[in-house]
Amino acid sequence: MMMLEAKAEFARRNGQPLVNHFLIHAELISRMNSLTAPLANWGARNSLLRTAMEAVVGIDRRRTLPAFSAHPFLRSARERYVPEQSSGRKVVYFVDLFANYNDPQLAEAFILVMNHNGVEVAVPRDQKACGMPPMDYGALPMARRIARQQRAALAPVDRAGICRRCQRANRHPHAEGRVPVSGPQRRHRDALPRHARCDGLPARTQSRWRAEARLQASRPGAVRLPTSPAT
Repeated sequence: MMMLEAKAEFARRNGQPLVNHFLIHAELISRMNSLTAPLANWGARNSLLRTAMEAVVGIDRRRTLPAFSAHPFLRSARERYVPEQSSGRKVVYFVDLFANYNDPQLAEAFILVMNHNGVEVAVPRDQKACGMPPMDYGALPMARRIARQQRAALAPVDRAGICRRCQRANRHPHAEGRVPVSGPQRRHRDALPRHARCDGLPARTQSRWRAEARLQASRPGAVRLPTSPAT
C-alpha cells in the first residue's frame, strides 16, 4: 500500500511520462491495435517503426511485442457456456487483456477445459480489463474508476481467471468499489475438480492449455494445471 501511495503522490506532483500514459491505457491501445490488427502486427515487426516507437514512447525496439488478433474473444463470446455433464460447479470468467486481444485461443481453451470437467462458465460481456497498469504507475483515480465498472459487470459470485495480477487488482484495497467476493476469487486450476482432465479435447486446445500449464509451473508459488489425462 505504501508503494502505491508513493507512486500516486509522485505522479500527482510530477505528472506521467509518455511511456507511462501508453502503458496505463493498455486496454485502449489493445482495442485500437485489434481493430487494425494486420497493420499493427506489421508495424510491430518493422524495424524503422520500432525505432521510432522507442524514440517517442520509450519501448525498446528489441522487445518482442505480442501479435494482436482481429477477433477479440469478448466480441463473439457467449454469456454462458454450459457443460453436457455438470459437476455443479459454476464460475464467472474474468478475461484478462492478453487472452481477449492477443490470444483468444487461450480463452477458448479455458472454457473448453472447464466445460470438459463439468464446470459451467459465465462470461459478462461488459467487463473491462483490470486496473493493474494504472495502479502500477500511480494513476489511482483511473484504477478506482475501472474497479467501479468491474463491480457492475461482475456479480458477487465465484470467479476464475488466468491472470494473477488482474485478480489482485480487483481485490486491492486502493481500488475503491472493488469487486465484492461472496465466494472465493479463484485461479482457474482451483475451480476445476480434483481429478481434472484435458484428454479428449481438440489437439489445439490441449496444446494451448499445456503451454499455459508450463508457463504457470515456471512461476514461483504457481499451482499446477492439468497437463495429462488425469492429475
